[in-house]
Order: sequence, then structure tokens, then C-alpha cells
Amino acid sequence: MFSRQAIKSFSKQLEEIRNANQTDILGFKNMKILTDIIPKAQNYHMGSDKMIETVKKIQSKYDRKQKAFMGIAAHDVKLPYDICWFDFIDTNFLGNYAPEFTNTPLKIGMFVNKTNPEAPKDYPEIIFISPCFSYGPTKSWVLCSESIFVKVGDNYNVTEATELYYSGLITDAEQYPVEMSKRIKDLTSTNILHMPSILLGDDDYGKAWHDLGRKILEYSAAILNMFLMILNCQNVITDTIHTYTNKKKVKKINHSKGVTYKVLKFKLPKSSKRYEDQTDQQESVMPLHLCSGHWKTYTEERPLFGKVVGRWWWPSYMRGDKEIGEVKKDYHPEYAENINKNNINL
Repeated sequence: MFSRQAIKSFSKQLEEIRNANQTDILGFKNMKILTDIIPKAQNYHMGSDKMIETVKKIQSKYDRKQKAFMGIAAHDVKLPYDICWFDFIDTNFLGNYAPEFTNTPLKIGMFVNKTNPEAPKDYPEIIFISPCFSYGPTKSWVLCSESIFVKVGDNYNVTEATELYYSGLITDAEQYPVEMSKRIKDLTSTNILHMPSILLGDDDYGKAWHDLGRKILEYSAAILNMFLMILNCQNVITDTIHTYTNKKKVKKINHSKGVTYKVLKFKLPKSSKRYEDQTDQQESVMPLHLCSGHWKTYTEERPLFGKVVGRWWWPSYMRGDKEIGEVKKDYHPEYAENINKNNINL
């Protein structure tokens, strides 16, 4: 949905940087890479507040209990394609970050690609996540201050960390062997590798932008983690949607085919009549209430309907009898006083 907006904005910024003869800066190099490669990505629009709130409710169950992309939060996390673009819109994040931004919409886009596509199927994926954002009425997109390499479900080993640092993705790594050696050693106890996307000044303005970019990175990565878990459930299918925003332009330029993005749909298994009758009996003694979206995992020892094995996503739905009563629920996560609620445990 937003990939073309980001490309158009980055292209304009790249032209301004060229005119100023500043093409050697890190931000220029990364914007140039994204501008060239995003058109090749498979696009997924993750929705807006309703979808994101559902994902955040799930994520809150793991927050500060399970590190992102590790343990349970790494189950079935696989990229559907080697090169992907995920985006969504959120109207609450900026207001939580700073009150003056209350109700300001935040558009977040994430370029995500698999860095080890030739690895064996049972080997953990290492994915690169580079987020960018646009907020309010402005059409300008900005790179987050950092990007990350994530090893899904496992910590880095020395060989992997060394290859990532010295592959050219980390600027001038060879010039700092002592510092790099220490950082590589530290990486053997983590699955997240941070790298700068743009270089910001040490003044208050630069520090503020770095902090906001870091918060957006952590937030969007946690949302992506949960979204990928849902995406890889057995009953989730994706429909490809084509949109043509400028038909006149499409006619003039043959290679311009508009935007293609994916929409998730849930296909629940058909239950037997006996099962439906049992469910109705159970629900008939319960007040009307909302059952939140959740995962269901069925094993060979306890298969669904006696035969179905796998991980499934059940969307939220209403159940119970309103004549008995009605239960309304809301979610208010509690945070320790010394923890900023924007911090996600990466």
C-alpha cells in the first residue's frame, strides 16, 4: 500500500543529495538500495488500528516474558518470500511517545529480506529488517536510525556475526578490529544485530530523531514478529490485490502496473455436526462475550477432529447467549514504573 509512496519520497531526497554532492553519506547509500530493491519485493499491507490492536494484544502475552523472535515467539516464523515489504498505519504510537502527537497517524513500512535463502530448511532464518516511516499530513518518508539482522529462534555464532560485520553492510568495519572483535563476541549471546541506517548528529535534534527511530524499529519488529506467526498458520491464505492509482500513467508507461499487495484470509476447518452440537451446548450457558483471536496447536497425540495436525489461527468472534448476560472486555497492559511503555524487549 505504501511502498510507492516511500520510493517516490526517497527518489526525491536522493536527487537533492546528488545536487548537494553528498552521495558518500550512509543515508544516501541505504535509500538508494531500498529504492532499487523495494519494487522487486512482495507487498503485504498489515492493516490499520483494528488489525494492529489485535496483533498487539497477542504480543503483550510475550512482552517482557519472551524475547522477540525467540522461543514461542519464533514458532513458524518464516518469510513467505525472500524479499518482502510489510506496512501498516497506527494512530496511537506517536501519541504514546509524545502527547503533542496524539491522534497523529504514523505510517510504517518495513523492507524485510532473507539473508540466507540457501540454508537448509531446518536451519534458522536470518532476516534483515529495515524500517522507514511517515507521519501526519507530510508525504515525506524517513529511514529509521537503525536496521537489524535477526536470527530467528537462535543466537548468532562467531562465524555468522563476523560475516555480517565484514560483508560491507557495516560501514568501515575493517578499520576498527578491536571494537569489532568485542561486538562480535557480544553477539554470541543474542539474536539481534543492530546497524546504523543513517548517521545523525550528537546535538539534541539528532538524539531525538535517533530515539524516535529506535522506538519505531523496536515497535515495528515486534508487530512483524506476531504478524509472521499468524501468516504461517496452516489456515491462512493470501489473496493478491492489484490497484491502479493512475490509469493514464499506466497506459503511457507499459512497465507501470500499479501496486500489488497481499490480503490475509482465514479458512477454518469444517467441523462435524457432533462437534457443533457440543459447542452450542457449551455456549448456551455462557453470557455473550468476545473471544479474542488466538492460536490453536494440534499435535499427533491430540489432533483436531481426530485427524488434523498443525498450527491454526482463530480470529476473534462473539459467542454465548445475550439473554443470560453480556460481558465487555478491554485490555490495559500494566508496566513497571521504571519501564517506558514504548520499549519492546528485542
